[in-house]
Amino acid sequence: LFNSLNSIYSLSISKSEKTTPSILKLSSILRYMLYETEPSRSSLQNELSVVRDYIELQKLRLTDKVEVLVNMHGEFEDYMFEPFIILPIIENAFKYGVDNLNNSFISIDILVENQQLDLKVVNKVVQRPAMLRKESGIGLNNIKRRLEILYPKHHQFSSDENNEVFSVNMQIKLKTL
Repeated sequence: LFNSLNSIYSLSISKSEKTTPSILKLSSILRYMLYETEPSRSSLQNELSVVRDYIELQKLRLTDKVEVLVNMHGEFEDYMFEPFIILPIIENAFKYGVDNLNNSFISIDILVENQQLDLKVVNKVVQRPAMLRKESGIGLNNIKRRLEILYPKHHQFSSDENNEVFSVNMQIKLKTL
């Protein structure tokens, strides 16, 4: 949220035409966080709408050195989903995979097919100061624990870093409405 607010602030200073749509996207994310997630469930379609808004907000602060590829395919309307499982994975990619000075990339693939969600997020590993590296890993570990509790025996999760590329793969057997 703070990065998004700072990006919108920068847009407003430069009187960018992107300011108003950015505020609407941030408003949509906040509305979802506060009002549209029941104590434990939301629709997958709503969750992915928030993910799209978040990605669009993040793109505002990026230069042309960062390539962001997003592919979402499948039938999203018929499934319930635990809120804020996908978003932290996407946030992680933007936090550790963006370099506005050198070429970097983030690739996000989401497929829903045969009552299963497949998510693959791949990003360049951008070198960060040692202090930031010490703090890394908490978000993904929290996702792993939540998946074990919320989707026991109905999920797979893996992450890997290889040749300066970080990837997360997640599969979840979905529950219908």
